[in-house]
Amino acid sequence: MLFQGTPAERENLSKNLRKQLKKSKKKLLVITNYEQIHPERNTVLHEPRWEMIIIDEGHRMKNQKSVFHQTMKEHFNARMKLLLTGTPLQNNLDELFSLLNYLLPEIFTSASSFKSWFAAPFLGQLESMSMSEYSVDFTEEEEKTLISNLHAMLAPFVLQRTKADVLSLEALPPRKEVILRIPLSSWQKKTYQSIKDRTLRRLADGGGVSHQMLRNTTMQLRKIALHPYLFGRGTGKRSLEDIVRSSGKVEALDRLLRKLHAFGHKVLVFSQFTSMLDILEEFLELRGWSAERIDGQVSAEERQARINRFSHPNSKGFVFLISARAGAVGLNLQAADTVVLFDLDWNPQNDKQAIARAHRFGQTKEVLVVRMLSTSAVEAHMEQRA
Repeated sequence: MLFQGTPAERENLSKNLRKQLKKSKKKLLVITNYEQIHPERNTVLHEPRWEMIIIDEGHRMKNQKSVFHQTMKEHFNARMKLLLTGTPLQNNLDELFSLLNYLLPEIFTSASSFKSWFAAPFLGQLESMSMSEYSVDFTEEEEKTLISNLHAMLAPFVLQRTKADVLSLEALPPRKEVILRIPLSSWQKKTYQSIKDRTLRRLADGGGVSHQMLRNTTMQLRKIALHPYLFGRGTGKRSLEDIVRSSGKVEALDRLLRKLHAFGHKVLVFSQFTSMLDILEEFLELRGWSAERIDGQVSAEERQARINRFSHPNSKGFVFLISARAGAVGLNLQAADTVVLFDLDWNPQNDKQAIARAHRFGQTKEVLVVRMLSTSAVEAHMEQRA
């Protein structure tokens, strides 16, 4: 049974499901999506003790405080639980504990005890800290011990599959990656330098710079490296020339897309910032190019509808704009043969996930991956860290 739809449709489905649960002794399979789970937490879906609950995109369970994690843990009971995911965790024991706590709450009961088990041999009882907060250089022997402990603990709970397990290298078309190093526009250079000078003056005056202020400054510099409009566009509609000439990256993207459009390619464009997608969407509209978009505000049904429109053999869709954090996983977009990473992620694994939306099983064309890097210091630093 597929369980989704409007409240009225779900009410009818609930009645049918309750009847089947009462009269049927056969196994019953119910398929639903994340958006239906919380509204249905106290209805017929939570009544049975399911034989198995399988959660696709299982990394959604990595935050214990999320509504989805709490709903699944408190309202849905099962003899077996399985999480499916292709998305790696950050180097953070809190995220790992959250997954294990859902799967085996009777064993993994305390986050602080879980973290101490790893940290105690090296750092003492740092129960309130996550691994991402440790600024300690381990010796090579300590690293081996830590990783060995982690593997031994995870071995009974993890099955890992790689592309090589299911797909021969000959069956997957090649992938080519290029890096475009793009100078800032004159407006970007002026604004970028102004923010740097302001921070340096504060340091020189002895005003002090907090960690939060440095983080904010880094974010401002990242936005400047993308497009000055991210700091406000004023009033009135901008022209195509205004949008393109104001940003080195958009000017380079414009030239690239004109070539790709002329030769009939389909393109995925990823960005970390939905506000940047707003600008790119306006740019594509002014160019007269057909585009679809997915970000965190798009419902599951609409998301799939947009994917289907873009992927249809007769579709005229040219560009698919995607928010990297909200839509870089769980998407099958083999219709595209070009992936543009408009900006960097601190975690290079997220960029790999974005590339895998096109370079995956079912792809029949060679895939071109274009990484767009400005010549700004902040993106150079991010590239080095990644």
